[in-house]
Amino acid sequence: MRMKPSASQLDCVVTPTKLGRGYRLGRGYSGLLYSIAVGFVVVSSMGASCTPRAGSPFNLMGPPAPVVLAPTATAADVVAAVNANTDRVQSYQASSASISMPESMGLPLVQASLAAQRPRQFRLRATTAITGPEIDLGSNNERFWIWARRNEPPAVYTARHDQWATSPARGQVAIEPDWLIDAIGLVRLDPAATYIGPLPRGDGTFELRTQINGPGGPQQRAYLIDAQSAYVREQHVYDAGGSLTASVFADNFRHDAATNISLPERVRLSLPAAGLDLTINTGPIVTNVPIADGGQLWTMPQLGSPAVDLAAAGNAAPASAWDLAGVNSVYGRTPEVVTPFAEPPAPSWQSASAPPQVAPAAAPSPTIGVARTAENQPSSPPTPRAGFVGIPAGGQVLP
Repeated sequence: MRMKPSASQLDCVVTPTKLGRGYRLGRGYSGLLYSIAVGFVVVSSMGASCTPRAGSPFNLMGPPAPVVLAPTATAADVVAAVNANTDRVQSYQASSASISMPESMGLPLVQASLAAQRPRQFRLRATTAITGPEIDLGSNNERFWIWARRNEPPAVYTARHDQWATSPARGQVAIEPDWLIDAIGLVRLDPAATYIGPLPRGDGTFELRTQINGPGGPQQRAYLIDAQSAYVREQHVYDAGGSLTASVFADNFRHDAATNISLPERVRLSLPAAGLDLTINTGPIVTNVPIADGGQLWTMPQLGSPAVDLAAAGNAAPASAWDLAGVNSVYGRTPEVVTPFAEPPAPSWQSASAPPQVAPAAAPSPTIGVARTAENQPSSPPTPRAGFVGIPAGGQVLP
Protein backbone atom coordinates (compact mmCIF):
# COMPACT_ATOMS: atom_id res chain seq x y z
CA MET A 1 0.00 0.00 0.00
CA ARG A 2 1.39 3.37 -0.99
CA MET A 3 -0.20 6.63 0.05
CA LYS A 4 0.18 10.02 -1.61
CA PRO A 5 2.24 12.67 0.18
CA SER A 6 0.33 15.56 1.69
CA ALA A 7 0.50 19.11 0.45
CA SER A 8 2.60 20.18 3.39
CA GLN A 9 5.50 17.88 2.49
CA LEU A 10 8.56 19.59 1.05
CA ASP A 11 12.04 18.57 0.04
CA CYS A 12 14.12 20.25 2.70
CA VAL A 13 17.77 20.85 3.50
CA VAL A 14 18.37 21.57 7.17
CA THR A 15 21.21 23.92 8.03
CA PRO A 16 22.34 24.75 11.55
CA THR A 17 22.01 28.34 12.65
CA LYS A 18 22.21 29.15 16.34
CA LEU A 19 22.33 26.27 18.79
CA GLY A 20 21.67 26.91 22.44
CA ARG A 21 23.33 25.31 25.41
CA GLY A 22 23.65 21.55 25.72
CA TYR A 23 20.49 19.51 26.03
CA ARG A 24 20.36 17.18 28.99
CA LEU A 25 18.11 14.42 30.17
CA GLY A 26 18.67 15.02 33.86
CA ARG A 27 20.32 13.29 36.76
CA GLY A 28 20.82 9.79 35.40
CA TYR A 29 17.16 9.40 34.63
CA SER A 30 14.93 9.74 31.62
CA GLY A 31 12.01 8.28 29.71
CA LEU A 32 10.42 8.24 26.33
CA LEU A 33 8.85 11.68 26.61
CA TYR A 34 12.15 13.29 27.58
CA SER A 35 14.03 12.05 24.53
CA ILE A 36 11.30 13.20 22.19
CA ALA A 37 11.44 16.68 23.68
CA VAL A 38 15.23 16.83 23.61
CA GLY A 39 15.61 15.58 20.07
CA PHE A 40 13.01 17.73 18.44
CA VAL A 41 14.02 20.87 20.27
CA VAL A 42 17.47 20.45 18.74
CA VAL A 43 16.06 20.74 15.27
CA SER A 44 13.74 23.56 16.28
CA SER A 45 16.85 25.70 16.73
CA MET A 46 17.96 25.07 13.15
CA GLY A 47 17.06 26.91 10.00
CA ALA A 48 15.50 25.16 7.02
CA SER A 49 15.76 25.95 3.34
CA CYS A 50 12.89 24.22 1.59
CA THR A 51 11.39 24.06 -1.86
CA PRO A 52 8.23 22.28 -2.99
CA ARG A 53 8.80 18.76 -4.26
CA ALA A 54 8.64 18.81 -8.04
CA GLY A 55 5.76 16.81 -9.42
CA SER A 56 4.41 15.94 -6.00
CA PRO A 57 0.97 14.35 -6.44
CA PHE A 58 -0.35 15.77 -3.18
CA ASN A 59 -3.48 17.06 -4.93
CA LEU A 60 -4.44 13.56 -6.01
CA MET A 61 -7.01 12.07 -3.67
CA GLY A 62 -7.37 8.35 -3.20
CA PRO A 63 -10.66 6.48 -3.20
CA PRO A 64 -13.06 7.30 -0.38
CA ALA A 65 -13.18 4.92 2.53
CA PRO A 66 -16.25 2.68 2.74
CA VAL A 67 -18.97 3.38 5.27
CA VAL A 68 -18.46 0.85 8.07
CA LEU A 69 -20.55 2.38 10.87
CA ALA A 70 -24.30 2.82 11.00
CA PRO A 71 -25.92 5.82 12.74
CA THR A 72 -27.02 3.45 15.49
CA ALA A 73 -23.55 1.91 15.98
CA THR A 74 -22.82 0.61 19.47
CA ALA A 75 -19.51 0.81 21.31
CA ALA A 76 -18.85 -2.78 20.27
CA ASP A 77 -19.42 -1.86 16.61
CA VAL A 78 -17.02 1.09 16.81
CA VAL A 79 -14.32 -0.92 18.57
CA ALA A 80 -14.63 -3.75 16.04
CA ALA A 81 -14.38 -1.36 13.07
CA VAL A 82 -11.30 0.44 14.43
CA ASN A 83 -9.56 -2.84 15.27
CA ALA A 84 -10.40 -4.42 11.92
CA ASN A 85 -8.53 -1.65 10.08
CA THR A 86 -5.48 -1.97 12.35
CA ASP A 87 -5.48 -5.76 12.15
CA ARG A 88 -5.14 -5.56 8.36
CA VAL A 89 -1.78 -3.81 8.79
CA GLN A 90 0.91 -6.44 9.26
CA SER A 91 3.78 -3.98 8.76
CA TYR A 92 4.08 -0.21 8.37
CA GLN A 93 6.91 1.79 6.81
CA ALA A 94 7.26 5.50 6.06
CA SER A 95 10.82 6.15 4.95
CA SER A 96 10.47 9.78 3.82
CA ALA A 97 8.66 11.41 6.73
CA SER A 98 9.26 14.96 7.88
CA ILE A 99 8.72 16.59 11.26
CA SER A 100 7.79 20.19 12.02
CA MET A 101 6.99 22.26 15.10
CA PRO A 102 4.99 25.49 15.60
CA GLU A 103 8.24 27.46 15.76
CA SER A 104 9.00 26.37 12.19
CA MET A 105 5.68 27.73 10.85
CA GLY A 106 4.87 24.30 9.46
CA LEU A 107 8.11 23.87 7.51
CA PRO A 108 9.82 20.50 7.99
CA LEU A 109 12.77 20.62 10.37
CA VAL A 110 14.12 17.11 10.19
CA GLN A 111 13.87 14.03 8.03
CA ALA A 112 12.65 10.85 9.68
CA SER A 113 11.78 7.25 9.00
CA LEU A 114 9.03 5.31 10.75
CA ALA A 115 8.36 1.60 10.93
CA ALA A 116 5.99 -0.47 13.04
CA GLN A 117 4.59 -3.93 13.54
CA ARG A 118 2.07 -4.91 16.17
CA PRO A 119 2.16 -5.61 19.00
CA ARG A 120 5.26 -3.67 20.15
CA GLN A 121 7.72 -3.29 17.31
CA PHE A 122 8.36 0.37 16.52
CA ARG A 123 11.26 2.43 15.20
CA LEU A 124 11.66 6.17 14.66
CA ARG A 125 14.98 7.49 13.37
CA ALA A 126 15.48 11.21 12.76
CA THR A 127 18.41 12.77 10.93
CA THR A 128 19.61 16.06 9.50
CA ALA A 129 21.77 16.52 6.42
CA ILE A 130 24.45 18.28 8.47
CA THR A 131 24.66 16.48 11.80
CA GLY A 132 23.50 13.01 10.78
CA PRO A 133 21.48 10.86 13.22
CA GLU A 134 19.73 12.86 15.95
CA ILE A 135 17.23 10.41 17.43
CA ASP A 136 16.86 6.64 17.53
CA LEU A 137 13.75 5.56 19.37
CA GLY A 138 12.51 2.01 19.17
CA SER A 139 10.78 -0.92 20.72
CA ASN A 140 10.64 -4.66 20.22
CA ASN A 141 8.61 -7.32 21.97
CA GLU A 142 11.11 -7.42 24.85
CA ARG A 143 12.23 -3.83 25.50
CA PHE A 144 12.26 -0.22 24.31
CA TRP A 145 15.19 2.15 23.87
CA ILE A 146 15.87 5.87 23.50
CA TRP A 147 18.93 7.60 22.10
CA ALA A 148 19.40 11.29 21.30
CA ARG A 149 22.66 12.74 20.02
CA ARG A 150 22.64 15.55 22.58
CA ASN A 151 21.90 13.44 25.65
CA GLU A 152 24.16 14.36 28.55
CA PRO A 153 25.62 12.05 29.58
CA PRO A 154 25.58 10.11 26.28
CA ALA A 155 23.60 6.90 26.73
CA VAL A 156 21.07 4.54 25.22
CA TYR A 157 18.21 4.55 27.73
CA THR A 158 16.33 1.27 27.79
CA ALA A 159 14.05 -0.97 29.82
CA ARG A 160 12.28 -4.28 29.48
CA HIS A 161 8.53 -3.88 29.05
CA ASP A 162 7.72 -6.24 31.93
CA GLN A 163 10.09 -4.41 34.30
CA TRP A 164 9.01 -0.97 33.13
CA ALA A 165 5.45 -1.78 34.14
CA THR A 166 6.48 -1.71 37.82
CA SER A 167 9.35 0.79 37.60
CA PRO A 168 9.23 3.89 39.86
CA ALA A 169 10.30 5.92 36.81
CA ARG A 170 7.15 5.01 34.89
CA GLY A 171 4.90 7.30 36.89
CA GLN A 172 6.87 10.36 35.79
CA VAL A 173 6.47 9.72 32.07
CA ALA A 174 3.39 11.30 30.53
CA ILE A 175 3.17 8.93 27.57
CA GLU A 176 3.75 5.21 27.27
CA PRO A 177 6.04 3.71 24.60
CA ASP A 178 3.20 1.58 23.24
CA TRP A 179 1.07 4.67 22.61
CA LEU A 180 3.34 5.88 19.81
CA ILE A 181 2.09 3.00 17.68
CA ASP A 182 -1.46 4.19 18.28
CA ALA A 183 -0.39 7.74 17.43
CA ILE A 184 0.58 6.93 13.84
CA GLY A 185 -2.85 5.44 13.18
CA LEU A 186 -2.47 1.82 14.29
CA VAL A 187 -5.04 2.17 17.06
CA ARG A 188 -6.27 -0.94 18.82
CA LEU A 189 -9.07 -0.68 21.36
CA ASP A 190 -9.61 -3.27 24.07
CA PRO A 191 -12.82 -5.18 23.27
CA ALA A 192 -13.12 -6.22 26.92
CA ALA A 193 -12.95 -2.68 28.31
CA THR A 194 -15.94 -0.62 29.39
CA TYR A 195 -16.85 2.46 27.40
CA ILE A 196 -19.06 5.52 27.56
CA GLY A 197 -20.52 6.15 24.14
CA PRO A 198 -20.51 6.40 21.25
CA LEU A 199 -21.59 9.97 21.90
CA PRO A 200 -22.56 12.05 18.82
CA ARG A 201 -20.70 15.35 18.51
CA GLY A 202 -22.63 16.95 15.68
CA ASP A 203 -19.55 17.24 13.45
CA GLY A 204 -19.64 13.80 11.88
CA THR A 205 -17.77 12.08 14.70
CA PHE A 206 -18.54 9.92 17.71
CA GLU A 207 -16.78 10.24 21.03
CA LEU A 208 -15.81 7.07 22.87
CA ARG A 209 -14.40 7.19 26.41
CA THR A 210 -12.75 4.59 28.56
CA GLN A 211 -10.64 4.33 31.70
CA ILE A 212 -7.40 2.36 31.95
CA ASN A 213 -4.66 1.85 34.50
CA GLY A 214 -1.75 4.02 33.40
CA PRO A 215 1.45 5.33 34.95
CA GLY A 216 0.64 7.17 38.12
CA GLY A 217 -2.88 5.76 38.45
CA PRO A 218 -6.10 5.63 36.43
CA GLN A 219 -6.21 7.40 33.08
CA GLN A 220 -9.14 8.45 30.99
CA ARG A 221 -8.91 8.21 27.23
CA ALA A 222 -11.22 9.92 24.78
CA TYR A 223 -11.34 8.90 21.12
CA LEU A 224 -13.01 11.02 18.44
CA ILE A 225 -13.96 8.64 15.65
CA ASP A 226 -15.46 9.35 12.23
CA ALA A 227 -19.10 8.29 12.39
CA GLN A 228 -18.97 6.60 8.97
CA SER A 229 -15.41 5.48 8.15
CA ALA A 230 -14.26 4.79 11.76
CA TYR A 231 -11.15 6.94 11.25
CA VAL A 232 -9.67 7.75 14.66
CA ARG A 233 -9.30 11.51 14.22
CA GLU A 234 -8.31 12.45 17.77
CA GLN A 235 -6.98 10.71 20.88
CA HIS A 236 -6.75 12.44 24.27
CA VAL A 237 -5.28 11.13 27.53
CA TYR A 238 -6.17 12.56 30.96
CA ASP A 239 -4.59 11.79 34.31
CA ALA A 240 -6.47 10.79 37.46
CA GLY A 241 -7.17 14.45 38.22
CA GLY A 242 -8.71 15.08 34.81
CA SER A 243 -5.79 17.11 33.44
CA LEU A 244 -4.90 16.66 29.80
CA THR A 245 -1.51 14.93 29.42
CA ALA A 246 -1.35 14.00 25.73
CA SER A 247 -3.28 14.51 22.50
CA VAL A 248 -3.01 13.15 18.98
CA PHE A 249 -4.76 14.74 15.99
CA ALA A 250 -4.79 12.72 12.76
CA ASP A 251 -5.63 14.07 9.31
CA ASN A 252 -5.09 13.51 5.59
CA PHE A 253 -6.39 9.95 5.76
CA ARG A 254 -5.74 7.82 2.70
CA HIS A 255 -7.65 4.65 1.85
CA ASP A 256 -6.22 1.78 -0.16
CA ALA A 257 -9.05 -0.14 -1.81
CA ALA A 258 -6.88 -3.19 -2.56
CA THR A 259 -6.09 -3.84 1.10
CA ASN A 260 -9.04 -1.95 2.65
CA ILE A 261 -6.60 -0.07 4.91
CA SER A 262 -6.98 3.58 5.92
CA LEU A 263 -4.15 5.53 7.56
CA PRO A 264 -3.38 9.20 8.27
CA GLU A 265 -0.53 11.01 6.55
CA ARG A 266 -0.42 13.87 9.01
CA VAL A 267 -0.27 13.40 12.78
CA ARG A 268 0.09 16.10 15.40
CA LEU A 269 1.37 15.05 18.83
CA SER A 270 0.86 17.46 21.73
CA LEU A 271 2.21 16.96 25.27
CA PRO A 272 1.15 20.07 27.22
CA ALA A 273 3.14 19.37 30.40
CA ALA A 274 6.33 19.11 28.36
CA GLY A 275 5.59 22.11 26.16
CA LEU A 276 6.01 19.76 23.20
CA ASP A 277 3.94 20.15 20.04
CA LEU A 278 5.09 18.54 16.80
CA THR A 279 3.59 17.40 13.52
CA ILE A 280 4.68 14.36 11.53
CA ASN A 281 4.02 14.25 7.80
CA THR A 282 4.59 10.61 6.94
CA GLY A 283 4.95 10.88 3.17
CA PRO A 284 4.21 7.70 1.22
CA ILE A 285 3.27 4.80 3.50
CA VAL A 286 4.03 1.21 2.57
CA THR A 287 2.17 -1.58 4.34
CA ASN A 288 2.42 -5.35 4.42
CA VAL A 289 5.75 -5.75 2.65
CA PRO A 290 8.83 -7.47 4.13
CA ILE A 291 11.05 -5.24 6.24
CA ALA A 292 14.21 -4.51 4.25
CA ASP A 293 16.74 -5.22 7.00
CA GLY A 294 14.78 -7.98 8.63
CA GLY A 295 15.14 -8.41 12.36
CA GLN A 296 17.88 -5.77 12.64
CA LEU A 297 15.28 -3.01 12.59
CA TRP A 298 13.82 -4.31 15.84
CA THR A 299 17.19 -4.81 17.55
CA MET A 300 18.51 -2.22 20.00
CA PRO A 301 21.36 -0.48 18.14
CA GLN A 302 24.97 -0.16 19.24
CA LEU A 303 25.59 3.58 19.04
CA GLY A 304 28.88 3.91 20.90
CA SER A 305 27.13 4.93 24.12
CA PRO A 306 26.58 2.92 27.30
CA ALA A 307 23.16 1.41 27.94
CA VAL A 308 21.28 2.74 30.98
CA ASP A 309 18.53 0.54 32.38
CA LEU A 310 15.65 2.82 33.38
CA ALA A 311 14.00 0.08 35.40
CA ALA A 312 17.03 -0.39 37.65
CA ALA A 313 16.59 1.07 41.13
CA GLY A 314 19.68 3.26 40.88
CA ASN A 315 18.43 4.93 37.72
CA ALA A 316 15.00 5.82 39.04
CA ALA A 317 16.05 8.76 41.20
CA PRO A 318 13.59 11.65 40.88
CA ALA A 319 14.55 14.36 38.41
CA SER A 320 13.19 17.84 37.83
CA ALA A 321 10.95 16.49 35.12
CA TRP A 322 8.72 19.51 34.76
CA ASP A 323 11.25 22.26 35.54
CA LEU A 324 11.43 23.43 31.95
CA ALA A 325 13.40 26.59 32.71
CA GLY A 326 15.84 25.43 35.39
CA VAL A 327 19.51 24.71 34.79
CA ASN A 328 18.92 21.06 35.73
CA SER A 329 15.90 20.71 33.51
CA VAL A 330 15.62 17.34 31.86
CA TYR A 331 14.82 19.23 28.69
CA GLY A 332 17.69 21.70 28.96
CA ARG A 333 15.48 24.31 27.35
CA THR A 334 15.36 27.99 28.20
CA PRO A 335 12.11 29.86 28.97
CA GLU A 336 12.23 31.72 25.70
CA VAL A 337 12.39 28.43 23.80
CA VAL A 338 9.64 26.63 25.73
CA THR A 339 6.56 28.23 27.18
CA PRO A 340 4.29 25.60 28.76
CA PHE A 341 0.69 26.02 27.72
CA ALA A 342 -2.45 24.83 29.46
CA GLU A 343 -4.09 23.69 26.26
CA PRO A 344 -2.37 23.15 22.89
CA PRO A 345 -3.55 25.36 20.04
CA ALA A 346 -5.82 23.58 17.59
CA PRO A 347 -4.09 22.40 14.40
CA SER A 348 -4.98 24.18 11.20
CA TRP A 349 -7.09 21.27 10.05
CA GLN A 350 -8.96 21.01 13.36
CA SER A 351 -12.09 23.09 13.84
CA ALA A 352 -12.14 22.91 17.63
CA SER A 353 -10.23 25.57 19.52
CA ALA A 354 -8.83 23.13 22.07
CA PRO A 355 -8.90 19.43 22.94
CA PRO A 356 -11.89 18.43 25.04
CA GLN A 357 -11.57 18.39 28.79
CA VAL A 358 -13.33 15.28 30.00
CA ALA A 359 -14.67 15.14 33.55
CA PRO A 360 -14.77 11.77 35.33
CA ALA A 361 -18.05 10.00 34.77
CA ALA A 362 -20.42 9.90 37.69
CA ALA A 363 -22.06 6.71 36.50
CA PRO A 364 -20.43 3.41 35.46
CA SER A 365 -19.90 2.98 31.75
CA PRO A 366 -21.68 0.25 29.80
CA THR A 367 -19.74 -2.93 29.17
CA ILE A 368 -19.29 -4.16 25.63
CA GLY A 369 -21.20 -7.36 25.06
CA VAL A 370 -23.71 -6.68 27.84
CA ALA A 371 -27.19 -5.48 26.91
CA ARG A 372 -27.72 -1.85 27.81
CA THR A 373 -30.37 -1.24 30.41
CA ALA A 374 -31.32 1.67 32.63
CA GLU A 375 -28.98 0.22 35.23
CA ASN A 376 -25.80 -0.08 33.13
CA GLN A 377 -25.88 3.05 30.97
CA PRO A 378 -25.50 6.69 31.94
CA SER A 379 -28.74 8.63 32.11
CA SER A 380 -26.97 11.54 30.42
CA PRO A 381 -23.47 12.29 29.09
CA PRO A 382 -20.87 13.15 31.73
CA THR A 383 -20.93 16.83 32.61
CA PRO A 384 -18.22 18.59 30.58
CA ARG A 385 -15.79 21.03 32.06
CA ALA A 386 -15.93 24.70 31.19
CA GLY A 387 -14.81 25.22 27.61
CA PHE A 388 -15.43 21.63 26.55
CA VAL A 389 -16.29 21.62 22.86
CA GLY A 390 -17.02 17.93 22.41
CA ILE A 391 -20.55 16.73 23.08
CA PRO A 392 -23.27 19.10 21.90
CA ALA A 393 -26.07 20.07 24.26
CA GLY A 394 -28.65 17.31 24.36
CA GLY A 395 -26.22 14.64 23.21
CA GLN A 396 -27.22 11.14 24.16
CA VAL A 397 -25.80 7.66 24.42
CA LEU A 398 -26.86 5.67 21.38
CA PRO A 399 -28.57 2.31 21.92
